[in-house]
Amino acid sequence: MDKTAEIWSRSTGAEFLRAMSEGEVPVPPHAAFVGLAVRAVGEGLIEMAWSPGEPLRNPGGMVHGGYIAMVLDDTAALACSTLADRYRPMLTLYLHLDFIRPVVACDTYALIGEVAHSGTARLVADARIVSSAGKLHARATGSFLPNQAFDPTRPA
Repeated sequence: MDKTAEIWSRSTGAEFLRAMSEGEVPVPPHAAFVGLAVRAVGEGLIEMAWSPGEPLRNPGGMVHGGYIAMVLDDTAALACSTLADRYRPMLTLYLHLDFIRPVVACDTYALIGEVAHSGTARLVADARIVSSAGKLHARATGSFLPNQAFDPTRPA
């Protein structure tokens, strides 16, 4: 069993994400590509750091809205994952976005995700992107379902 699977097998969702924040577990490849990292983990709460690089810019020079949607989706979903008995990626059922200010490539932003409702099957969470000056750039609300099929200890 590889190290990630071993940590997963003995950790709650929050513990697994803390291991990710400490570098014991790698961030998923898509998160590394866009410059997303886990910074702090609580119960129903996560803080991410996001440093979008130049390749994420649209023709207008700002970070493309699709990447903004992706990191908000990830942040809200990871907030939900903090409440699980094991880390489980979330399946997004619904995601609503509000784009407020442009996101500039090569700046660093805080992303904060917080669970608003934790049901037995469906969770609802909010996420927001905030600049180092404390300005809100975008926000999202989504509903999520834990992916019960996820198990990194099973052979592929």
